[in-house]
Amino acid sequence: MFDSEYFRTILDADVEATDPNAAVEVHLMNGHTLRVSSVLSVHSEYVTLEVYRAPRADGGHPARWQGTAAVEQVGRAATGSPAAEKEKEADKEESATPRTGSSEMLRAVVSYAGIVAVTVAPPRAETGSRVGFGG
Repeated sequence: MFDSEYFRTILDADVEATDPNAAVEVHLMNGHTLRVSSVLSVHSEYVTLEVYRAPRADGGHPARWQGTAAVEQVGRAATGSPAAEKEKEADKEESATPRTGSSEMLRAVVSYAGIVAVTVAPPRAETGSRVGFGG
């Protein structure tokens, strides 16, 4: 079972022992694999990782999160008022802004209980010409 200690200290030691440029993958119980760029934060029950975006099988772009459903909040303007319309416009502008710094990276919050394995592999060697393909 993985825990906070693994992501605080042991993972770094595993990477250093393998290769400082190693590829790190976290394998989840649901069968998904996350290719990890860095550990952002470590908590008692979960870890926040910066991961590379996986390509979609259909070649399309993933649907973006559109925010939370409209919920009446204390201190918000009454529905239909000019102030409420201003808030609505501000919310639209905010939701149009990408929430991640790069389209190639994601933040993944993963429960330790959902992790099956972590693999650390040296980077693939750059190969020269391949036999039969000229070069």
